[in-house]
Amino acid sequence: MHIFHSIRFNLVLLAVLGILPMLVIFILIGIERRANEIEHAEHTAFRLAESYAFTENQELKRIKTVLANLSQSPVVQSLDEAACNELFRKYLQANPTYANFAMMDTKGFAMSSALPFKKPKDLSNRKEVKGALATGLFSIGEVSIGRVSKLQILPVAYPVRNDRGELISVLIAALKLQGLETLFQHTNLPSGSFVGLIDHRGNRLFRYPLDGRKIGTPIPATIFKRITEIKKSGMFSAMSGGGVDMVFAVRRLAGSNDQDPYLDIIVGMPREVLIEEVDDDTFSYIVLSGVAFVFSICLALLIGHSLIHTKMLDLVAVTERLKLGDLKARSELSYSTGEFGQLSHSINSMADALEKEVETNAKAEQEVQDLRNYLSNIIDSMPSVIIGVTSDGVVTQWNLKAENDLGLSKDDVLGKRIEEVSPCLAAEMEKVRVAIHSRTVQAENKHVRIENGETIYEDITVYPLIANGVQGAVIRIDDVTDRANLEHMLVQSEKMMSVGGLAAGMAHEINNPLSGILGNVYNLNKRLLTAMDSNRQAANECGIELEQVQKYLEKRKIPKMIEAIRDSGSRAASIVNNMLSFSRKSNKKMEPFHLPFLMDKTLELVANDYDLKKWYDFKQIEIVREYEEDMPNVLCEGNEMQQVFLNLFKNGAEAMVEKDYGMESPRFYCRIYRQANMAVMEIEDNGPGIDESTVARVFEPFYTTKAVGKGTGLGLSVSYFIITDQHKGIMSVESSVGKGTKFTIKIPLQV
Repeated sequence: MHIFHSIRFNLVLLAVLGILPMLVIFILIGIERRANEIEHAEHTAFRLAESYAFTENQELKRIKTVLANLSQSPVVQSLDEAACNELFRKYLQANPTYANFAMMDTKGFAMSSALPFKKPKDLSNRKEVKGALATGLFSIGEVSIGRVSKLQILPVAYPVRNDRGELISVLIAALKLQGLETLFQHTNLPSGSFVGLIDHRGNRLFRYPLDGRKIGTPIPATIFKRITEIKKSGMFSAMSGGGVDMVFAVRRLAGSNDQDPYLDIIVGMPREVLIEEVDDDTFSYIVLSGVAFVFSICLALLIGHSLIHTKMLDLVAVTERLKLGDLKARSELSYSTGEFGQLSHSINSMADALEKEVETNAKAEQEVQDLRNYLSNIIDSMPSVIIGVTSDGVVTQWNLKAENDLGLSKDDVLGKRIEEVSPCLAAEMEKVRVAIHSRTVQAENKHVRIENGETIYEDITVYPLIANGVQGAVIRIDDVTDRANLEHMLVQSEKMMSVGGLAAGMAHEINNPLSGILGNVYNLNKRLLTAMDSNRQAANECGIELEQVQKYLEKRKIPKMIEAIRDSGSRAASIVNNMLSFSRKSNKKMEPFHLPFLMDKTLELVANDYDLKKWYDFKQIEIVREYEEDMPNVLCEGNEMQQVFLNLFKNGAEAMVEKDYGMESPRFYCRIYRQANMAVMEIEDNGPGIDESTVARVFEPFYTTKAVGKGTGLGLSVSYFIITDQHKGIMSVESSVGKGTKFTIKIPLQV
């Protein structure tokens, strides 16, 4: 049984035992990945369906709010058909996602519409109209083709009540469904997957990607039956109409909990595609493991046959060298059994005995020198500046990082006092003395140093050293500029995100009562200050003259008060719009614009701004244009970019009023150029500048240095949001007190 003590046999056995578990593990991993991939795909489909449902519900909430505001409009309350037609046309132009706005009387006949229609037009048999008339609440209809718009729409209805709560009419809005294709086409679905919409009868309303099937045709009955068994949302597996095993995620949409679903969102993914890649990977792993298994056995046999046998002969040669007096011969094997056991024991015993007899002081000194070189290499390899000093400030250590950063070689500084070497390090001697005296580490985080006009942040740490009667310290300096800048960016980003959510909630809560205030102010002005027949009749019935009432109101300055209320309301509405713009992503279309054209157009606008002219003449400010020639067009939202430029020009102009220029004149420097793959825009003024504390907060929402009533603190924060969030760019500010301020904007050349 000597074969079991053979090294070649043991090597082959180890190779087999090492590869077999790996084969088993690869098979188990493949099975688990297969199950996980299917589960992941199901969750992905379910999340997609929920996401699309959320988007649809948000749109319904929005249209409900729009109709509620319309119902309180004086034009709608007065049932003025011609005025309503004009109002609805304006709303339709401002809301391209809607197909039409209309109003009908309580008997179901159309009165007004944004689109032309022929009277009489009976709408009483439509689902949304029946629901609104029966319940007096917001009601959702059935997906259909609009009679006037000829588009695929989802109609909704909202009741209109007068001041006494009586139902006087019903507002109708039609939401386009064609816009869903834009939402779905950005979805990254596996091959063969689809997203579809069906109505409550099982008819196909929409499918992405398109497959040639006609809209309005029913889906397979077996699949529709499974869908109707789901109450709100769920998943199931079934064969598609084309005979493909699919995983379906369904989300059913209903107007409220007590209504039947009016629309179903379906996400389908082919099961075979989901697991095909996992099965291929698992098979590849098994094949590779098999090849490795065969290769390992062959390698083990080769090693056992040639390399191991050769080493045995070498061991014999080592023992012969030791016998002849070659004290440097060594056996590096540690086996205690088998073929190498006896030889390894003999070599190690002889080497240890002979080595103890011939050790010399020279070898010990060499080991010490090697250790010193090793420690020196470690210190030079550190990414921090390492400086060793005595308690008197004499430099004893100066690593490679210190040479590179401070520009002084080790030979030039060792043995000199630190004040002579670098005046900027002289201030650290106080920390050295405190560290040595208290035997505690002294640290200063984010020490600020200005180098070549740039701010450098450094962590400076002093470690006390007390050994062998020699007192000293180690100064460690780490450049943390990138980390400090990153922390500042993260803090700014967190502020923007948290305030964005708060702004959205506040804006929505303020918007409804604000609409009521402005509507009632409009009615007060109309009923008190206009010579309408109805106003004159009411005054006569009360025994007074309308002109006397208006004269009294003028005497008491009531019209000015009403105008002040309307101005304040309009200002509040502007603040709400800014807050909403700050809190939500833009869905506006990006188009190529010539940035110099946009900046010049903005300069023309700001030069004619009435609010600016009240305080000073913008045309007195000198404009210096530095535009790069052949600047390419950049994808952006033109109005929003002009809003950003306008905010910067107005803020700069307002600041320049506060500075006495003497012989100099106020000036804007406008620069546009390319930098790598970014378009760079700079707006620089020679105004009074901004102090460091204000620069750190200049993009914070609601932060302003203006007097109360002259600024909301949203201009620059909204501009920052437009550039960083909606245009995926960068916006920064540099300022020097007394010299001016420069805002830099960078957006990608290709979006």
